[in-house]
Amino acid sequence: MKKVVLLLLCIFVITAYGAKIKEDYYKNGIKSSKEKNYTQAVSDFTKALENDAELIEAYAERGDAYFELLNYKEALRDYNKYIENNKNNSYIFYKRAKIYELFANYDRASVDLSKAIILEPENIFYYVERAKINIENQEEQMALDDYSKAIEISKGKDENLYIERASLYISMRKESEAEEDLKKAIEINSLNSKIYFTMGVYYQKKKNYQESEKFYTKAIELKPDYSEAYFNRGVIKFNSLKYEESIKDYNKTLEIDSNYTNVYYARGYSYYMLKEYKKALIDFNKYLSINPDSSETKRIRDVVQDEWNNSEN
Repeated sequence: MKKVVLLLLCIFVITAYGAKIKEDYYKNGIKSSKEKNYTQAVSDFTKALENDAELIEAYAERGDAYFELLNYKEALRDYNKYIENNKNNSYIFYKRAKIYELFANYDRASVDLSKAIILEPENIFYYVERAKINIENQEEQMALDDYSKAIEISKGKDENLYIERASLYISMRKESEAEEDLKKAIEINSLNSKIYFTMGVYYQKKKNYQESEKFYTKAIELKPDYSEAYFNRGVIKFNSLKYEESIKDYNKTLEIDSNYTNVYYARGYSYYMLKEYKKALIDFNKYLSINPDSSETKRIRDVVQDEWNNSEN
């Protein structure tokens, strides 16, 4: 009898110890993720799963860690495993949709976001994300429906939703609808710089450069580090034949965001128009070092090189 009791006690201790190890690894993984040590988090969650393959939350957490490490294939594998066991977590459907979006599989991304919406029909964020997927998938009317639903849920109190829908209307050349949405956005929050940026885009597409420049300038006044507004205003100034001023805006864009690589192409053109061939070539070559397959940049670079050579003769 004592041997039986001792054996049962050993089994209990071993089981309890195993459970503690599993729990410790899982907790360590959560801690590592919070500290943004995602490589360690993956290791911890993997060890937790080695001790208990049914610990499905570890698949979700490890999937998130892989996602942060840009290892999307492994993240997708973990999200799939999690969803096999739990189809009621809208967040995991959303995260899997983001991976499908990165893989340009917009149909699957849309399906997963639809599942997330079914689970959380009042979640505005999911409608906005699906709208963006629908735009990528060239389903503009479906995107409009999603933005409209998001606005309905927000009770018309979020100016950013009106701005995003206005941007879509602009791309669809629905001017009156875009203007109406931008007016509503201003009524809600007239200090949102994105409103004026979007108005700048609106007038830029209409080739009304004076109005466009005015609104980009307003956006910059409200948000001095608005790199996109500086770049677009630079383009407007170029189109208005104000090449030196455009260069100043392009320089400011790079000062704010050194990864804004389109500046090199655009600024190169401004230098070219000013016959500053050496600076133009430097910019075009810089752009080509980042985008080596740009045939148009190669063409204009060769033109600049020829004109520089001719000017030297």
